Amino acid sequence: MESFLDISQMLGKRDKSAEHPLFVADISEASHTILLSSSDLGVCRNGGRRGTKFAPTAIINSFKKTSSIYDKQFYLSEVADELLESQDFSQAQLTETENIKNIIQHSPASHTLHIGGGHDHVYPFLMSIAAKYPNIKISIINIDAHLDTRNDHLAHSGTPFRQFLTEHPQSTLYQFGIHNYTNVSSSSDDLSQQMQIITAEAINSITSEQFIKKLDQILVPTQDTIYVISLDADALSASIMEAVSAVNHQGLSLTTVKIIFNKIKALQPTQQYLGIYEYNPIYDNLSQKGARALTDLIVSWI
Repeated sequence: MESFLDISQMLGKRDKSAEHPLFVADISEASHTILLSSSDLGVCRNGGRRGTKFAPTAIINSFKKTSSIYDKQFYLSEVADELLESQDFSQAQLTETENIKNIIQHSPASHTLHIGGGHDHVYPFLMSIAAKYPNIKISIINIDAHLDTRNDHLAHSGTPFRQFLTEHPQSTLYQFGIHNYTNVSSSSDDLSQQMQIITAEAINSITSEQFIKKLDQILVPTQDTIYVISLDADALSASIMEAVSAVNHQGLSLTTVKIIFNKIKALQPTQQYLGIYEYNPIYDNLSQKGARALTDLIVSWI
């Protein structure tokens, strides 16, 4: 029978690839940038459950266990200020925008990943990308059960896309996975020219091959557009994602999301932007099923 000493020696002789410096301090050395927004105050302002502030840590901890990423180097940075958010939410969004802008302006990375936190953090992310490409249209690919275009006076996790489209009316918002019964009609007011909705029901009623053809019709190559993917975790089916404020009993599969990812990668092969929001590790199960699912999507994207 093997002793604890034998097992310890065996583990000590394992492949040392995990000792590769996964996270680097010098942004110029990184092939990928990861931005963290560890705050859930925007979710609270929208009536949601606390806990998404812990999502960046939970996802990164799961991500670090993936051996296939150890040939890459990542620059990791927190960009949100939860204390400032509690004092002045609007100013905190401006500050977060500047933080992200300063990083992506100086980053040579081909891939930029933003992990929230609530979906309100996608607004500073989009504003920063728009600042980097002032003469190029931003096309947002939002994968979500909710439109997050609420017509509310105060900003929160349900308003970010209306905020952005108001300031960048030339931009386009594609909404994949939406449920009609979870969105009030006022969320669509005044956005018919900027927003296209593809419901979860429409996606789930066709095959993967048919969905790929539909994407080819909706999203076409263009030289004057930057595509940004925003994934709200509650777009995913409850069978793989329980850890959200609004669990989705008719959500999308990982396969469907990967199809969308692959389409954007084909349209824009040299520069990729992805935001992941609304995962709440407090409500995940002991196997960390939700974190593992999101890690799988991130790995497929990079």
